[in-house]
Amino acid sequence: QDTLDKCGYLSKLGGKVKTWKKRWCVLRGSELFYYKSQHDMLKKPQGCIRLDDHTKISRTHGELTFEVIRENKFYASEMYRFIIYFTY
Repeated sequence: QDTLDKCGYLSKLGGKVKTWKKRWCVLRGSELFYYKSQHDMLKKPQGCIRLDDHTKISRTHGELTFEVIRENKFYASEMYRFIIYFTY
Protein backbone atom coordinates (compact mmCIF):
# COMPACT_ATOMS: atom_id res chain seq x y z
CA GLN A 1 0.00 0.00 0.00
CA ASP A 2 1.39 3.40 -0.98
CA THR A 3 1.40 6.17 1.60
CA LEU A 4 1.41 9.87 0.94
CA ASP A 5 4.65 11.45 2.17
CA LYS A 6 4.39 14.63 4.23
CA CYS A 7 7.35 16.97 3.99
CA GLY A 8 8.50 20.43 5.01
CA TYR A 9 11.00 22.34 7.07
CA LEU A 10 11.24 21.83 10.83
CA SER A 11 13.86 23.13 13.24
CA LYS A 12 15.66 20.50 15.31
CA LEU A 13 17.49 21.25 18.53
CA GLY A 14 21.04 19.95 18.30
CA GLY A 15 22.29 17.23 20.63
CA LYS A 16 25.80 18.27 21.72
CA VAL A 17 25.57 21.92 20.67
CA LYS A 18 22.17 23.22 21.78
CA THR A 19 21.31 25.34 18.74
CA TRP A 20 18.30 25.18 16.45
CA LYS A 21 19.04 23.76 13.00
CA LYS A 22 16.55 24.03 10.14
CA ARG A 23 16.06 20.61 8.54
CA TRP A 24 14.00 19.34 5.62
CA CYS A 25 11.84 16.56 7.04
CA VAL A 26 9.94 13.80 5.27
CA LEU A 27 7.35 11.72 7.10
CA ARG A 28 7.13 8.43 5.23
CA GLY A 29 4.88 5.87 6.87
CA SER A 30 6.05 5.60 10.46
CA GLU A 31 9.52 7.12 9.90
CA LEU A 32 10.57 10.77 10.02
CA PHE A 33 13.68 11.35 7.88
CA TYR A 34 15.61 14.61 8.07
CA TYR A 35 18.07 16.22 5.67
CA LYS A 36 20.11 19.44 5.71
CA SER A 37 17.94 20.87 2.94
CA GLN A 38 15.28 19.93 0.40
CA HIS A 39 18.02 19.61 -2.23
CA ASP A 40 19.77 16.86 -0.24
CA MET A 41 16.94 14.34 -0.58
CA LEU A 42 18.90 12.29 -3.12
CA LYS A 43 21.65 11.84 -0.52
CA LYS A 44 21.55 9.68 2.58
CA PRO A 45 19.38 11.34 5.27
CA GLN A 46 21.14 12.91 8.26
CA GLY A 47 18.89 10.88 10.48
CA CYS A 48 15.70 8.92 10.85
CA ILE A 49 13.30 8.79 13.78
CA ARG A 50 11.10 5.70 13.94
CA LEU A 51 7.64 6.44 15.27
CA ASP A 52 6.49 3.22 16.91
CA ASP A 53 5.65 1.74 20.32
CA HIS A 54 9.09 2.77 21.65
CA THR A 55 8.49 6.43 20.78
CA LYS A 56 6.79 9.09 22.88
CA ILE A 57 5.72 12.40 21.33
CA SER A 58 4.62 15.30 23.51
CA ARG A 59 4.11 19.06 23.25
CA THR A 60 6.76 21.15 24.98
CA HIS A 61 8.11 24.71 25.21
CA GLY A 62 5.20 26.37 23.38
CA GLU A 63 2.38 25.51 21.07
CA LEU A 64 4.52 24.95 17.95
CA THR A 65 7.15 22.74 19.58
CA PHE A 66 7.07 19.02 20.21
CA GLU A 67 9.48 16.54 21.72
CA VAL A 68 10.19 13.04 20.46
CA ILE A 69 11.70 10.60 22.95
CA ARG A 70 12.71 7.20 21.64
CA GLU A 71 13.78 4.40 23.94
CA ASN A 72 16.44 2.11 22.59
CA LYS A 73 14.82 -1.33 22.72
CA PHE A 74 18.20 -3.03 23.13
CA TYR A 75 19.52 -0.74 25.88
CA ALA A 76 16.60 0.36 28.07
CA SER A 77 18.63 3.11 29.76
CA GLU A 78 19.58 4.75 26.46
CA MET A 79 17.13 7.27 25.01
CA TYR A 80 17.12 9.54 22.00
CA ARG A 81 15.54 12.95 22.52
CA PHE A 82 14.56 15.39 19.78
CA ILE A 83 12.89 18.76 20.22
CA ILE A 84 11.35 20.01 17.00
CA TYR A 85 9.84 23.38 16.12
CA PHE A 86 7.47 23.94 13.21
CA THR A 87 8.97 26.34 10.67
CA TYR A 88 6.77 28.33 8.31
